[in-house]
Amino acid sequence: MPMKKEELLKTTFICTTILVSVIFFGINLGKMRAPAPVISQGEHQQSVNALSVQGKGEVYAAPDMATLSISLSKTAPTTKEAQNFVATKMSEVQSLLKNFPIKAEDIQTQNITIGTEYDYGFGGGERKVKGYTATYAMALTLRELDAKKAKVLEDLINTLSGIEGVGIESLSYDIRDKTELFRQARSLAMEKAKQKAKELAKLGGVRIGKPIALSEEVDATPFFARKAMASQSNVAFADEASAEEGTSTIALGQLKVSVAINVSYPLM
Repeated sequence: MPMKKEELLKTTFICTTILVSVIFFGINLGKMRAPAPVISQGEHQQSVNALSVQGKGEVYAAPDMATLSISLSKTAPTTKEAQNFVATKMSEVQSLLKNFPIKAEDIQTQNITIGTEYDYGFGGGERKVKGYTATYAMALTLRELDAKKAKVLEDLINTLSGIEGVGIESLSYDIRDKTELFRQARSLAMEKAKQKAKELAKLGGVRIGKPIALSEEVDATPFFARKAMASQSNVAFADEASAEEGTSTIALGQLKVSVAINVSYPLM
């Protein structure tokens, strides 16, 4: 018997409602049963259960090069006079440098300045120009430095300080190639870090695995440079004291190459 139109619509509506309910219930049931995200044990241990230590390695070596910074300065009524004086003295310095084992590429101009000098008088009066100052700064590098060349360095300082207008600004030391020194310091730092980690792990009753993080801090600073800074006053004294002995009173000292290694070990 054919179904009436009203009954057909009613049946279709009921079926659709049941289908939608089943789909909706299935989706929510799936959500309820879905497992929550879990951090793996390895990740958790790596971020939390880790031992971080630092090892520091220091290696010392004698410098093999020295850099002497000097300046030539003159104050005169005019800029031309000041510049001419400095230029004349610079020619004298360059001529003298030919007597020392310093290559042309190791002579470097660092700065050239010309400034105005003022006289402010007493009681805050009106300032007046009293002259002009020209200054020329340069750096001289002496390579293959050793005890014998230290005497050459001292002779150079005394010769330059004897020229009018020349000032000895500073003396610094360095090592041309520190590659091997850094390698030694790095190896020593890593060994110290490993030893420290083992000691701490033993005290804590745990074991450590292979490193999971590494970082490096590098530092190279002068060590025992007590006589590295030169001045016209102590250079003259050094020359008098060492003239009879034929040796230099300039102490080369040592340079320290330092490397710090930061290491993180997982706890087992």
